[in-house]
Amino acid sequence: MKFGVVVFLSMLLSNAMLVNAETNEVPLPEERVFKETTVEIRRLLSIEPQAGIPYRETIKQLETQQSRFDELYRTLSNFLKEFPNSVYADDAAFLLAQIGPVNMKLTHLDVLINRYPEGRLEKWSIENLSSLLPISTPQAPERLGLLTLARFERAHTLSGQHQYEDSNRGMWEFINQFTHLVEQDLKEIPQVAFAYMTLERNYIALKDNKGLERVYRDATTRLPTSSLKDYFANKAGIIQ
Repeated sequence: MKFGVVVFLSMLLSNAMLVNAETNEVPLPEERVFKETTVEIRRLLSIEPQAGIPYRETIKQLETQQSRFDELYRTLSNFLKEFPNSVYADDAAFLLAQIGPVNMKLTHLDVLINRYPEGRLEKWSIENLSSLLPISTPQAPERLGLLTLARFERAHTLSGQHQYEDSNRGMWEFINQFTHLVEQDLKEIPQVAFAYMTLERNYIALKDNKGLERVYRDATTRLPTSSLKDYFANKAGIIQ
């Protein structure tokens, strides 16, 4: 009985989250599909394995959760295909890149970048789906702009796929957008420091010492005071 009450309360909470808190408006049918699907994905990904149950039962639960997740992923993918002009279409493309298979991430990011050049996350998504956004950067889509963040993630994904030169171009383009910012402002954009770390990894893989020297010199000049800046300064001294 307790389980039934918990499920009922969870459903009430989910339904409440679907309503616009400012206007009390019920969402359009396609918006409801997006919100119900993503709220369920968030709930599913937050479930932790139960302690003290047999190993086989744990495996069974995980398989059930994976099957349900795959179903929800397909639903969100279909939403993007069926409602490409929805205000949540760009949100869906970005979220698919976060939760989908690694080999599909570039595809989802390219859909977002090419189809939605003015894309932005809706307020509802930022408030209710922060746990599905990139780690430690729930405010990044607002601060940087969704397309800037998508291009950053694209460059990082290319690095992971060993497409180092393409990744380097993307990372330098990302960094160069912030040359006007002072040190205090850069502290609010951790992706810049991460971009330098990715560039370092790429140039090491390419065995490009000139590229490494550029990374160390540039990072030492532009990054705010931190242990990472000290690391790059030390590296710059060694490589010269």
